[in-house]
Amino acid sequence: QVESVLQYFPDHNAKQCDSKPMTEFGVGESRFVTLDECCRSQFPNTLANCCESDGLEGCVLSGVATYIPDWVNAKCALRDQSLLAVWEEKWSSANIETCCDRYYSFDYGNCVDRSSGTSSSSSSAFKFYPIQSSGQCDQKALSEFRAWETDEVYDTLDDCCLHYFPYRMSECCAVTGLGGCVESGNVKFFPDWLAGKCLSKDEALFADWELIWAHDTNAE
Repeated sequence: QVESVLQYFPDHNAKQCDSKPMTEFGVGESRFVTLDECCRSQFPNTLANCCESDGLEGCVLSGVATYIPDWVNAKCALRDQSLLAVWEEKWSSANIETCCDRYYSFDYGNCVDRSSGTSSSSSSAFKFYPIQSSGQCDQKALSEFRAWETDEVYDTLDDCCLHYFPYRMSECCAVTGLGGCVESGNVKFFPDWLAGKCLSKDEALFADWELIWAHDTNAE
């Protein structure tokens, strides 16, 4: 029935759209078939606020997540891309890390925590990363990593050393204070040409180039 069909109209005081039966509209009164049409036409600069009007079904979403700075709460807020106001588009980032690095680099770790709801224990968990200049790996809290560093983060020292420094595994795994690498328990022997004797170490700590010299026993 016509009386039950709802249409939308702008409430400029609230900067939102509301609905009422189409029979209640006066002549010349602004009306829209959907909330999406009403909000985009009347409140393009406060689109997200309009689309979140209480009791209404919401606007059409793209399903593409984006993040914009929330200056009041010093974090990056999640927003569907279709709900960005025109002026907000230049502030948007594809993920939390990029957004925090861009707008809150001075407080990066806390920004990531606040934006993602990550607990302090999770964000302070230590991860490993390579230091190319020294040929070793080091560790720091997850919240301390910048967005551009996240491709080089590893859960264990073993993974970091094996991926970046397989040619010097022993040195990489022996860095003081990092706990060392997980050993296999299988001891191999290799020649020390300078000392004129054979040395032993765990098979997991052999560099790639050392494997061709490895032997099962000292006698070999």
